[in-house]
Amino acid sequence: TVTYSEVFDDSKQANVGFNLADEPVRFQTLELARDKAQTTVTPPIILRADANQPADDRPNSLIFFYPLYQSVDTPQTIEERRAM
Repeated sequence: TVTYSEVFDDSKQANVGFNLADEPVRFQTLELARDKAQTTVTPPIILRADANQPADDRPNSLIFFYPLYQSVDTPQTIEERRAM
């Protein structure tokens, strides 16, 4: 679930509370970041904030996911990362 947006203005308000699991491409990229313990990037996507624009005006965007874990140290195995 989105709890923070780096660029926050009225157009991004709808993103707070968005469940990333509802969007397969975003969720797969998020899981990959968790599993590899490194930043990952989505393929080009249309952001929710741009979805209502005419098709020709919708920019392609990328979302970067940086994994943060509950522990100070990054868990060493995929199993440990998935358990957090």
